[in-house]
Amino acid sequence: MDADETVPKMNLECLPETYVIFITKNDVLKGSKPLYHIERIIKELGTDFNDGTHIIYVNGQYRGNDPIGDLMHDFSCKKSADMKNKIFAEKVRYLKEDEQGVAQMYKIMEDFAREERAEARAERNIEVAEEMLKEGSLPLEKIAQFTDLPLETVRQIAQKLAAVQR
Repeated sequence: MDADETVPKMNLECLPETYVIFITKNDVLKGSKPLYHIERIIKELGTDFNDGTHIIYVNGQYRGNDPIGDLMHDFSCKKSADMKNKIFAEKVRYLKEDEQGVAQMYKIMEDFAREERAEARAERNIEVAEEMLKEGSLPLEKIAQFTDLPLETVRQIAQKLAAVQR
């Protein structure tokens, strides 16, 4: 997760703290708790690893009389009118029941799907370029043309393949 944040010889203490939150439908850790905080430890030393990463599991079945219970209740509601948090309910009502909100939600989903397809296409084009480079029979310019990749990207792929083959 930190690959986009790092540069060579960077002091790793400069990395931001990260949180990965899983909201699960059921109590996957089966402890009847609303939240489970997962922190990494060094087993042999019995000390915290302190790498700034945190994982939290939220029990989606939890319905306690507290903010987490209310939120899990609201997440399971089919109608905005049944929600406890009025601000959340209004946003859900707008996005699911209001004509403009529904149109906005469709646009967001279409944009997301378009981006996903473009990323998948780019990944596939990189794979094709790698295979073409391994064959070694075409100039880089032709590979770039056939894969719709920038020539510089094809050059970088070629350099990586050459480095691996050494």
